[in-house]
Amino acid sequence: MPRIATSLAWPVRASPLTGIVVLAGGFVLGLLLDAWYIQRRRQQSIKRRGTLDDDSIKLLSGPNGWCGLEIDPQMAKELGLYPEQVVLPVDLDDEKKAQPDTFHQTTSKPIRIRGPLQRLHAIPPTMWSMYVQGRFVNPFPGWRDKTLYDFIRWQFTRQSGNALPGNTQELIKALPVEEPAWHILYPSPKSPETKDMDESWYMSFSMVNDDNKPRPNNNPPAHTTTVAERVTVTWMGQSTCYVQLPGLNILTDPIFQNRTVTSWLGPKRLRPVPCRLDQLLVDIVLVSHNHYDHLEVDCVKALGNSVVWFVPLGLRDWFVRMGVYRVVEMDWWQYCDLEIEPNSDYFYRICATPSQHWSGRTLLDSNRSLWSSWFVRRLHRTADPTDGQAPSVDRGSFFHCGDTGYYAPLFQMVRDQLGPVTLAALPIGSYAPRWYMCHQHINPADAVLIHRDLGARRSVGVHWATFMMSDEPYLAPAQDLYDALTECDMDPTHFVTTRLGQTMVVDIS
Repeated sequence: MPRIATSLAWPVRASPLTGIVVLAGGFVLGLLLDAWYIQRRRQQSIKRRGTLDDDSIKLLSGPNGWCGLEIDPQMAKELGLYPEQVVLPVDLDDEKKAQPDTFHQTTSKPIRIRGPLQRLHAIPPTMWSMYVQGRFVNPFPGWRDKTLYDFIRWQFTRQSGNALPGNTQELIKALPVEEPAWHILYPSPKSPETKDMDESWYMSFSMVNDDNKPRPNNNPPAHTTTVAERVTVTWMGQSTCYVQLPGLNILTDPIFQNRTVTSWLGPKRLRPVPCRLDQLLVDIVLVSHNHYDHLEVDCVKALGNSVVWFVPLGLRDWFVRMGVYRVVEMDWWQYCDLEIEPNSDYFYRICATPSQHWSGRTLLDSNRSLWSSWFVRRLHRTADPTDGQAPSVDRGSFFHCGDTGYYAPLFQMVRDQLGPVTLAALPIGSYAPRWYMCHQHINPADAVLIHRDLGARRSVGVHWATFMMSDEPYLAPAQDLYDALTECDMDPTHFVTTRLGQTMVVDIS
């Protein structure tokens, strides 16, 4: 045996115990190095946050939508960074990031993006996205990266079972699945439907009894309006929602398979999907981040270039590698305006807003792409449609939160910049244990605070009772949400949970 090979094999040959000690020592060393690297990145991030108001950092902008953070070379040297490592270019003229002016929709209608991406002004630097050494980092003071040691500690101490019933019939009764209300989603143009919207909202959602079983709420209707002026939401499980603003069909964080990673790998779905993907007419898809439970490869392939994909910064190349090119990649606080009908008085403004989370699909691409929430607003122009500065009137809006931890100034800033929202889809699950999940997943009490911060008229709880990836009992999110609303003295009919597949309607007239 060669000398090198002999020396490497010696500890195991000499004594099995010695080999085990060497392997354990290597594992512990790996944990220490991982913790040291996380702490180093955290210190750099905190140091940058402490100097964001300094003259050494400025916002750059150009005529083609190019923008980014530029750090003074001396400061970059102190941080051990090259200047180009902390610049976030968004150049619409660049070949890789150029967006076509007009999209031709095969499923329903053509969608036109009016002009280049724009950026909201008056956003403080502490709310900008941050890019350090090839990876995005959270700029929020409450964020803490989790180390490999934290993950192993959770796995060895976590509770199992999630209080799932052993009887399948009990699970079916606790989590009923219904078919979407097709007559509401796609009404016949020959018979315009009039429906009591408040009755649809109040009568349909699920709450919980003291025995932790879902039940409908029987509040009386308030008034009647027409279907045309409404926002609908149909929860498909996890963070997948089918949302309709008048004239625009939206799908969020699509996943329709039975497991998270592949058809055979990952946590299994508790209850089946309410409908097939090909039963839905989709115009645009909002993707909050690239985790497996929020972005399914088969959905991307099935929808392909028949829809317009809105994704966070850094994710467009992943779609391009799959042959999907109708992708609009956006940084936090960037927005664009969509026109469905060229001569219509209505248009849609889509804005990428921040969230406190992370991204990654493998061990090697952690935080290589950004994560975000999304704000979609339907606007009616009250002046010359060719005037880019013409005032607009809100005619319905939707907020897709994705995954996030709670940072109060963030969601208050969203409301200050974009106004209150008609309907919000807010996550209420995957929050236990709190010491591990609190920075990346809100709990129902946090979701109630976001509902308040956004000034949402109605909110729907999502990201629960679909895939069990945390420790709370599977029905606890609904009960905890009701308790949090009661404790805050808020109307529980304004923030609800729904049955899978249930179509909810919010009047915007």
